[in-house]
Amino acid sequence: MKYFLFFTVYFLTVLSIAQNDPESQKVIEKRIEFIGENLEDSDLDLTVFLEDLYFFLENPLNLNAAGYTDLMKLHLLTDVQVASIINYRKKFGQFITIYELGAIPELDREVIEMMQPFIEIKPVEKDNFKWKYAFKYGRHEILTRYERVIEDKAGYLEYPDSILAENPNKQYLGSPDKLYLRYRNQYKDRISWGVTAEKDAGEEFFTGSQQNGFDFYSAHLFARKMWKFDAVALGDYQVKIGQGLTMWSGFAMGKTPNVFNARRNADILRPYTSVNESLYLRGGAFTLGSDKIQFTGFVSYKGVDANVNSADTLESIFDAGFSSFQISGYHRTPGEIEDKTKYRNLLPEVNLPIQEIISELELRVFTHRMTYL
Repeated sequence: MKYFLFFTVYFLTVLSIAQNDPESQKVIEKRIEFIGENLEDSDLDLTVFLEDLYFFLENPLNLNAAGYTDLMKLHLLTDVQVASIINYRKKFGQFITIYELGAIPELDREVIEMMQPFIEIKPVEKDNFKWKYAFKYGRHEILTRYERVIEDKAGYLEYPDSILAENPNKQYLGSPDKLYLRYRNQYKDRISWGVTAEKDAGEEFFTGSQQNGFDFYSAHLFARKMWKFDAVALGDYQVKIGQGLTMWSGFAMGKTPNVFNARRNADILRPYTSVNESLYLRGGAFTLGSDKIQFTGFVSYKGVDANVNSADTLESIFDAGFSSFQISGYHRTPGEIEDKTKYRNLLPEVNLPIQEIISELELRVFTHRMTYL
């Protein structure tokens, strides 16, 4: 009975998604296949990509009001094609019919057909956003998922206490059930808040090290075009700046046969609603500015799983490091649980007065400066 609710909500969710236009579903499936063939990382989370496409299925993008960033969120157009649409609109005025796209040389028939389920043509309306609309007309979304591999894996077998005493990481502490639960309330693209929780197979659930239930919890509050701010994020969020060289957390296309897709495009800030336990920030962020210049500030503090080489003396503290970072998000064994958020907790484990650490740090910085000079 404890999983009955998960199954019930899951099937209701599948039925609601299946009511979308079949042709639109085919477009999304075709796009997913293209991405899957060109991904460098087969385990990359595509949640953000799917959220954008399903959002535009229910809230078609008005081509007469869409800007550069809005058009790129369709994940169907190149920089050149987006620029051609905007230039056409500037030269000839607002679109009257979708068939005008055929007059843009950079758009072929296949691209236009793929765009159709996600766009619309209508006059530009004045922004009449009100907070009461967000609470009254927001779209509630509940997603659940239950997975279990039927075959028994080695980690779930019973072992004698003598073997476990020598190798405690040989056996998983939790059940083979994998659980996922997400609630999100969203009003158009203006405001979103929600909670996500996940338990991986092999992790404990309301027992042992997981007395609070799920192993991973995530929450966010996100707003766009609020007062002078282009975006405001609280809780878990992602930042995408500088083509990945500066900061880029989340989905990005890798190498593809199309050279025009080499440049990455995305919102600078967006809410985090996935379950990857590494590729996100936790804290607060905002983007302020105009179309020509913007300023983004963010603060984040969260732990990262890692194998830490402990240091107990002043001589070895700055020689200590990490043998590896753990990005799988698994916390199934005593060893994996011990590595949980260890990167954040490194300094508190060092048994040295903070003054000695700061003095040693200043000395090391000065030494490196002299070396470079």
